[in-house]
Amino acid sequence: MRKLTLLLTIGLFITSFTQADDDLWVDINFTRDSTLWLATVPELAVNQFSLQTTLDGEYLGNKMQGAFGRFAVSNYEYTPFNAENLEEQFIYAYRIHNNEQSYWAFPGTADVGSLKVNFLCGNASNSAEIKVQYFDGMEEVPGEGEEEPQYNEIWKDFDPAVVIDVPPHAFGTSSFVVEKVLNLTGSPKLRLKGPTLRNVHIYAVSISKIKESGVPQIGAANFNFKVDGRSIKVVSNINVYETNVYDLSGNLLTTLNRDASYSFNQAGIYMVKVTTNEGSVTRKVTIM
Repeated sequence: MRKLTLLLTIGLFITSFTQADDDLWVDINFTRDSTLWLATVPELAVNQFSLQTTLDGEYLGNKMQGAFGRFAVSNYEYTPFNAENLEEQFIYAYRIHNNEQSYWAFPGTADVGSLKVNFLCGNASNSAEIKVQYFDGMEEVPGEGEEEPQYNEIWKDFDPAVVIDVPPHAFGTSSFVVEKVLNLTGSPKLRLKGPTLRNVHIYAVSISKIKESGVPQIGAANFNFKVDGRSIKVVSNINVYETNVYDLSGNLLTTLNRDASYSFNQAGIYMVKVTTNEGSVTRKVTIM
């Protein structure tokens, strides 16, 4: 099993350092980014006191099996204030169900520093938990007769296990936050996995870059990432550089030389990496 360095921070009201956008591989806030997510997921419908939709597939590079929407029960709405910014109220969430099939698999990234999750338990008096796993390749399942073989993803628990403890919401007005420092090198893919004991509503997730990476970083100020509609162009006074554009699944979409532009086929969130002889810089861009 994969081993890691682990640090846990949890609290109803939590103070943490502020990260610049360049420090994050993944930065998802379903309320802040609701326009993009509502345009991507199936249409929401009323379900008792909630407005929600079922997710079972890939959305903006994330593989999900659960539910998305604005959740509520008869005497409580799951719209807490952000524990890290009490001026922000969460409205939309992704819900991991209390069953074996429910999960959220993130896109593959480079070296991972930490995973931070902003959430609320779906039960007022009983706790829940979320298991964190890593991707360990594909398993071939032979087909019957002349059928083609099938390939299943292999996900494994860390050693020691990484589990996010989810306290009962107790009718509180603020979310909970957990941050796990993982310090994983290579190209890890992570997922949050059920069963969670109780439903868990996730409002925001970030995956940060490892603090000490073997790849030297160059100053982002040397580059201007120009987005015009669905086109992007990287402009710099540096004479020689290469630009790689990736989707959130880690697939290389194109490689550009100096001053070249690229047009995206569809809206979404993409990673743009610029490399020179001195190092590299990566930016996340949102295309509407």
